[in-house]
Amino acid sequence: STRINLTVAFVAALVAVTGALGLTLWTVRNAALYRDVARYAATQADVAATLIRDAGEAAQAVIVGPDTAAQALTVTPRLRALLDAFPDYVLVLDRRGTPLYLSTAVRRLNSDDADSLLVKLAVLPNDSAAVIPLPLIDEMLVVARGISDSTTSMGRVVVGVPTSRVTSFPREFRIVLFFIAPLIIALAG
Repeated sequence: STRINLTVAFVAALVAVTGALGLTLWTVRNAALYRDVARYAATQADVAATLIRDAGEAAQAVIVGPDTAAQALTVTPRLRALLDAFPDYVLVLDRRGTPLYLSTAVRRLNSDDADSLLVKLAVLPNDSAAVIPLPLIDEMLVVARGISDSTTSMGRVVVGVPTSRVTSFPREFRIVLFFIAPLIIALAG
């Protein structure tokens, strides 16, 4: 009958509009969250780069000679203590891309993920951002800042922030989209 056809068409239209609205809200929310995460990571990278530059300009050594165990250059214990205060993934690389400092979060990655991260960061230009997929933490937004200091061999600082904890589907959104909206549509039909 015509009444049943109109009701079915009305319910189908409500489902389509609800789905489109939910997808739009989720997309806009994620775009805003990525912007906020990028701004946070850029601020952390700027602060870390400033700390390193200030330490170098204050006539303090920022790099220690080769560690006998690792045969590699490392940052000084004082600078390491300052950089350890950052909560996220922080890497300080020399001009060739060799790590001088790895934060606790980076050191906690398994060797395959850490190597994969270093390879991906090797092609990331200074003063840029990128989203890098990593199996253990889903994905990470990284920001690279060049350290313009001719007195040291440091090349750049990279800060990474995992995005999975902020871009996951919020509980309230799921309740509204998958419980309340279908309930309203069912009552409207």
